[in-house]
Amino acid sequence: MLERIVTEVLNQPLSVEFTGRNHYCGMVDGRIYRVVKDPGSVSFYQELFGDTEWMMELFRLGMVKTALLGVSQDGFLVLEHEYLRYRPMFHEWTWQQAKDLATMIIRLQKHLYLKGCFLSDPHVFNVTFTKSRPVYYDFGSITPGEYSLGEWIRNFWLSQTRAASWLWSLKLTYAELQDFLYHPTMGTLEAQMDGVEKLERRVALSEWSHYDKKDFCAEDSSTYKAKHKAVRDLVLSLPEVPATALEVGCNTGDFCKMLHHLGVQEICGVDVDEASVEKLYLEARGRNLPIDCLTTDLFGLFGWHAVDFGADGWEKQYRPLRRLPSDLVVAVALVHHLCYFRNQSFELVAQVLSEFSKKYLIVEWIPNTDKYLSGPINQHGVDKSWYTEENFVEVIKRYFPCVLVNKPSTDDRKMYLFAKEM
Repeated sequence: MLERIVTEVLNQPLSVEFTGRNHYCGMVDGRIYRVVKDPGSVSFYQELFGDTEWMMELFRLGMVKTALLGVSQDGFLVLEHEYLRYRPMFHEWTWQQAKDLATMIIRLQKHLYLKGCFLSDPHVFNVTFTKSRPVYYDFGSITPGEYSLGEWIRNFWLSQTRAASWLWSLKLTYAELQDFLYHPTMGTLEAQMDGVEKLERRVALSEWSHYDKKDFCAEDSSTYKAKHKAVRDLVLSLPEVPATALEVGCNTGDFCKMLHHLGVQEICGVDVDEASVEKLYLEARGRNLPIDCLTTDLFGLFGWHAVDFGADGWEKQYRPLRRLPSDLVVAVALVHHLCYFRNQSFELVAQVLSEFSKKYLIVEWIPNTDKYLSGPINQHGVDKSWYTEENFVEVIKRYFPCVLVNKPSTDDRKMYLFAKEM
């Protein structure tokens, strides 16, 4: 088995070689492996794994969970890493998420110091969340050698580019960072960690930050509104409980929490409103829910239209289309915002939702007669006569041929369930 893993990882066109480290990472049978060829690194990692208690604490602090599988006939060390499904990226975090990740990295560095080693790449590109748990996923960044405060400031706080720095992610100015680091006690990692934990920023509120607030509890069906009941009934009508689900336009995550209650194992909520996503994140973190959440516009530059980085290499991981596709996509109170108010076509919305859905789509239809809409001519005087339920269903069926069932969410709204196949 080890020999097959080594061969397949080294021969994969997407295998990543880490410059100067002779590490290669790749996927085999849906699992993530690292092959370490450098003899010095092989013995170094074997020594680390020899201290089981220290390694368990390293994983508890946030290092990606990793198993040492053994050494191949050629002397290559084989490691298996935890698979991280949704991986919220640096441009998708709320401020609190960034703060928790920064604190996690400093804790990791403190722990590594006990073994005389350090993180060579403590920047924002190497961290993410899995089920709202902070994770540092570049295991190969663990490097033997003396910790240097100067190198730490350069690699962690400033990094090679502004976008990769924690200065930028924590929204500090250079003046604030200088005052922070020049404090007499800030030469220690403990003091820097305490300083980060004391940082406070108020997330900007939008019109959606207080939208439709109510006493909703996924475990208590008496708190469900008509739309909650409609989505619940549609999910229960499926042939099986989906393993993964994506809620687009999640706000504070009612349906994310409901899907967890119904047995979905891995869930991701996406919304453009940072304050709402942060509230969902804090609840998921506090209750240990298997929910990831991120702030982005799947219909904008960093979403479905994400920049194409060219060759199909590791940079592709930043694209939501590489990370977020799920068995089920839920889109409640979304289509009218995109099509009626933002003037996007049914075709575009259907195509995007199809790209993210592997099997099923639950989507709410809100007619132009709804009290929040103003009829076939919207409030800006734009002709919306094409915005009809018949046209909507016709376009969605091009991507989801099967309309399994629809249920009313309110008197004039409908909740549709579409499928790519029966």
